[in-house]
Amino acid sequence: AFGSLLSLKNNLHIANHELPKIAWYKLPAYYAEEKALLVERNGNYLKLGYGAIFRSYFWHAKEAVSHPNVNWLRHK
Repeated sequence: AFGSLLSLKNNLHIANHELPKIAWYKLPAYYAEEKALLVERNGNYLKLGYGAIFRSYFWHAKEAVSHPNVNWLRHK
């Protein structure tokens, strides 16, 4: 429960995209009922806490950076 709160219930993100107008307090029940379908629609992407995310992506990027050229940040 605390870990879920600490991660801001990040696994509910896909549920919110599926039903953006659902009340926030109803999302956990909807997610629990439709978890298998939601995870499948999300490309089977499910991480069980920050430890799993850390182990998966500390040494390897999850995906390529969209804008690798940061020269536009430098002052002229």
